[in-house]
Amino acid sequence: MASEEIVEQYIEIVDQDQETVKLELLNNAMKGNWEEVVRRYKEYPWARNANLTRSGETALHIAVIEKKEGKVKRLVELVDAAETEAEEISPLMVTNDRGNTPLHLAASLGITAMCEYMCMSKHLSSGEHKQLLGRRNTAGETPLFLAALRGQRHAFHYLHKMYGPEMPYKYARRADGETILHVAISGEYFDLAYDIICKHRHLIYCVNENGYTPLLVLASKPTLFRTSLHLDPFNRFIYNYCLHVKKFTSIEPVTMAHSIPTPRKHTEANKPDVEDPKERDPDTPNQVSIITSGKHMEANKNINPKDLEDGRGGKGSRNEKVMIIKFISISTMWFVGVLVRLLGFKIFFKKLQARKEKNIWSLEIMKLLLQRSSSQKYDSSGGYNPGPISSMPD
Repeated sequence: MASEEIVEQYIEIVDQDQETVKLELLNNAMKGNWEEVVRRYKEYPWARNANLTRSGETALHIAVIEKKEGKVKRLVELVDAAETEAEEISPLMVTNDRGNTPLHLAASLGITAMCEYMCMSKHLSSGEHKQLLGRRNTAGETPLFLAALRGQRHAFHYLHKMYGPEMPYKYARRADGETILHVAISGEYFDLAYDIICKHRHLIYCVNENGYTPLLVLASKPTLFRTSLHLDPFNRFIYNYCLHVKKFTSIEPVTMAHSIPTPRKHTEANKPDVEDPKERDPDTPNQVSIITSGKHMEANKNINPKDLEDGRGGKGSRNEKVMIIKFISISTMWFVGVLVRLLGFKIFFKKLQARKEKNIWSLEIMKLLLQRSSSQKYDSSGGYNPGPISSMPD
């Protein structure tokens, strides 16, 4: 009986000591004394997995939230140097109350370097690396999904690359059927949506539990389009002639495996009419492919070769008009830009610029969705009843 009391007293003392250490870790982390946190990390290996806050964050969670990139790297290095047998679970795999690992938080914040530190950790085996990348929070979101949800384009593509070509299709989907394309469009991250559409056409056909495809999600946002914008003549002039919107540029991601095959008929319809260089005559390397339909042949007969040389066939004059319009547009843009800065309308100018970008990009995404979609094919898995996460299609 006396021995049991001694054991209980010892456990209470240990618990009190651990609570004291956890409180010190939390206070130092909140005050920014990260050198002291690192020292405690070395001194007490068990503290690396300790939940310090009411919402269950560890010291590594807090470092990610505070965007302390150097400290995250240092803490991960200490984890790598530790013996695997000394810990039940890797600190990289510990979750908070919402089921988020430190990698979830780094992905949602878009800090690619932090994602790299954790994904390249030597403390994890190859199987644990896959578990970390595929770990879902309580909402069924993977780190990749959270990056898409927050519009973190570079972090998204880094994680996508880490998944590799054999990444299961289910990792691009949440428990309610929302895909990475749904949330990218819903969040108005059109550059990321463009990348996803170009590389993963099968996601166009997916529906969420409300039966919405990505196209319907976009169509439910009428304020994104130009028709909803009403401007006075002066602002309309600035909008039309003085604001330049960049075209989409794709960051090349790794193509997802297990994609739904696109109908052959639809693929052939979108195939450009470009001649294969291998089929050209070797004696005429600069030969140009010409569409030989009846109308084009009739038009080509009426063109005088001398007119083509002199630029009178229409092409030269059109180029001159385009150059003149570009010169006027650039000159006007420069003049209005100076005027805006002088009059202090810079904030309004930026808002109008952002509005025009959304107007143009949303329209481009809609055109792309309509062009690449097929009314005869859609994927309803994960729709009205997506089922448990483990039963989603691989």
